[in-house]
Amino acid sequence: QVTFFMACLTLDARRAHAKRLDIALCCKDGDEAFEPYRSSARGLCCLRCGVIKRDLSPPLFREYGKLLMTWPARIGVLVVFLTLIGLSSFGVNQMETNFRSDWMLPPDSYLRDSIDVANEFFTQTTVFDVYIKDIDYFARQEELNSVGRFLTSSREVIPDTSDFWYSGYMSWASETQPYATAYNASTNAVTDATLFYTGLKAFLNSTEGERFGGDIQFIDDMDPVAGIFATRSAAQIGQSEFSGTGQERYDAMQNLRSELSDAMNYDDARVFATEFIFWERFGFIRDELVKNLGIALGVMATIVFLLLYSAPVVFSVVMAIGATVLDVFGLAYFWGVQINFIVTIFLLIAVGLSVDYSAHIGHAFIEAHGTAAERAREALLTTGPPVFNAIFSTFIAILVLVNAQTYVFQVFFQMFTLTTLLGGFHGLVVLPVVLSFLGGNSLGDDGNDIEALKARAATANDRNAAHPGFYPANKTADFDMWGVKGGGDDSKIKDEMEMTATATQQEILPEGKGGTDDGNR
Repeated sequence: QVTFFMACLTLDARRAHAKRLDIALCCKDGDEAFEPYRSSARGLCCLRCGVIKRDLSPPLFREYGKLLMTWPARIGVLVVFLTLIGLSSFGVNQMETNFRSDWMLPPDSYLRDSIDVANEFFTQTTVFDVYIKDIDYFARQEELNSVGRFLTSSREVIPDTSDFWYSGYMSWASETQPYATAYNASTNAVTDATLFYTGLKAFLNSTEGERFGGDIQFIDDMDPVAGIFATRSAAQIGQSEFSGTGQERYDAMQNLRSELSDAMNYDDARVFATEFIFWERFGFIRDELVKNLGIALGVMATIVFLLLYSAPVVFSVVMAIGATVLDVFGLAYFWGVQINFIVTIFLLIAVGLSVDYSAHIGHAFIEAHGTAAERAREALLTTGPPVFNAIFSTFIAILVLVNAQTYVFQVFFQMFTLTTLLGGFHGLVVLPVVLSFLGGNSLGDDGNDIEALKARAATANDRNAAHPGFYPANKTADFDMWGVKGGGDDSKIKDEMEMTATATQQEILPEGKGGTDDGNR
């Protein structure tokens, strides 16, 4: 922005001062009265067509502001606002955490089609391992039996998929001499330490136990009695990277850990699968998202307070921004969005985007004068058009992604569409209504005294009647419509208060209307 964009603005300024048309740079504007950046816009290519020569934004937003400040409209906006809050809260509570690596593939890819076929006709499983550290295996055979029961009876483990070396060893030892003499059927254990370790080494060299050869690491292969350094056993669970939800996978992983810790101390036995690296995130990503959103909103609220310095306005702006983020978060549920690291990034970006749609309206409200409702109308009149242009241009920019086939760009389109539309709704509809209730009145030097304002207008009327032509034609105000002549009510005071302030405070005659001496005033 400080390099390329500023350079483009500089070149455009040179074009404007040279009175060259915005698109047809080779053509110059023949209107000598036209002043760049001061005269009103005249439409595309500086056309002078009567329809597009006139800037339609102010009258449209003036009428929109009048309509929005009516009581039925304000009540209706608040009802819609609260309804969205309710729906969004429901959506946030119902939204699941999930991500699958195959989502990153194009829908028509060979690999994704294969995964879909596998999910449709077969149960997808994940192989996991149970690792046991360098414990006294002989002394803790009771716990080894508990681990075996865990592998065969866990609600998460698919039946008949476990292959525990200890269970196979005990079955072999009970039928093989001399180890059978030391085998205790009631405890399913070998009662002699030397026979336990030498028998295990013999079992691994047998036909029945050779498949476990890579799962048991002796401290000294030449001396099995020295003990075992570590062991490994495998089984399968009915969850996989390509099936179920992220929360279901995380819960299955946590259940395995809990059940194994009941069988053997957590420090001595661990359950692990490579897929668990990716499943782990589903246990904390929601909490991390909420925490980071809270931090972002807190920082944003602090900056808004430092810039706007008005507690009611800051509260209203922060509420509008927070409601925008909540609605984007919650309503995304109804669009099929699930929480994952990609959605988290876009939600955090939504905090920054939603600031623009509300903060500018709040600042314009602070600068405006009148009753709270009039200030809201003035804010819409002065700042509503550029805010609407920002909303509209952003929405047009992301429309190119409407038919995106890749998951990242699909989510990008969904989240930014919600952010743009809901941010615009809260900035241009909800916030002015809230400010009309909470923003307070600001009638300039006379405070909240509307009668003083009307008295100033009456004085201006009297002066204009006594000295025709006292005010320039383009500065003369129609004070009758302000409710002064004939005893109008307060609601008729218009939001063009700057015109009256100019008229009542002017103390010199315009050029060519009788000079500047006191006698002519």
